[in-house]
Amino acid sequence: MIRNTAVALSLVALAASGLDAQSVEPKMGERLASFEMMRGKRGADEVARRAAAVADLLEGKRLEKPPVVKPLRSPDGAERRWQVISSEDSALRIRYIPELDELRVLNTEVMADTHPEKDVGQVAALEIAKRSVARLAAAGVIEERHFDWKSAEVASTWVGEGSLDGRLSQRRRTEYRITLRRKLNGIELANAGLRVAVHVSGRLAGLRVGGVSVASDVAGGQENPKGRGQWLVRKVETADLERRFQRDAGPAGTRPEVAWARVMYVMPESRTEAVVEPLLVFSYSLKSKAESGEEVVSRRKVLGYSLTDPTAKAIDLVPPTRPTREGDVKQSSS
Repeated sequence: MIRNTAVALSLVALAASGLDAQSVEPKMGERLASFEMMRGKRGADEVARRAAAVADLLEGKRLEKPPVVKPLRSPDGAERRWQVISSEDSALRIRYIPELDELRVLNTEVMADTHPEKDVGQVAALEIAKRSVARLAAAGVIEERHFDWKSAEVASTWVGEGSLDGRLSQRRRTEYRITLRRKLNGIELANAGLRVAVHVSGRLAGLRVGGVSVASDVAGGQENPKGRGQWLVRKVETADLERRFQRDAGPAGTRPEVAWARVMYVMPESRTEAVVEPLLVFSYSLKSKAESGEEVVSRRKVLGYSLTDPTAKAIDLVPPTRPTREGDVKQSSS
């Protein structure tokens, strides 16, 4: 059996004429805000409270006892994830990732159903996800105003069965995966949001929620920066940044192939706190020719460009690769 997750990107592909009109892009001279952002590890009690609300949602019943939170330590003593146990007989697999402030929950019983008798369809799955998000908001896990359902991304998880020669004999959808990102005055924040996995039967299969915290307050329907954040003015044209990207993308002999480009807030993976302004972000791969004549494609790269400072250098937004350690392998299989 082969499982394949198709990742859908609603992020806008770069066309010759510039950014797609669906992308929120401030015009020259318009105000845009920088925000102070941070990655904050929650205490065990707060993780347990949020996990209880999510467990109630996925299991369809209130827990009799509060969840138990247990840090999982690697051999070097690091706590890269915590295990949360909702009950001894629960089918839920719950993990909290402190460095991302993200709660990840899987319903292993629902996910094991790879031969569903029905498919409720994408429209019904979206309605189920909307009701789930409303319940999370009522429980204080999220703020509904941070998300716009018009920007929801929908992808599918497929399961296929095939022969040893690699040919698929049957392919079935098992999940609809609905992703919503946090928005700041209409501009998406890459590092915060939620993903709801709805099994084709209509049951909830999983949930991911969390991300960076933003220092802001709301007045008059607008989100205003607090702390070190401030209001700025756009001073750089999109066309200028596109030309800079073509120069910066790679060395001579390579050709950038853009997967998407969009104005977004992106908190660098290497930082625990930072003041972040919206950037024009390019996600791309480099293509080149090997000596054999075969085309070679690099791993995905991401560059971000300031809209407010014409002299600012491009920011490499790809997180540094951390070597796999024995403790990481053990934790990922726990």
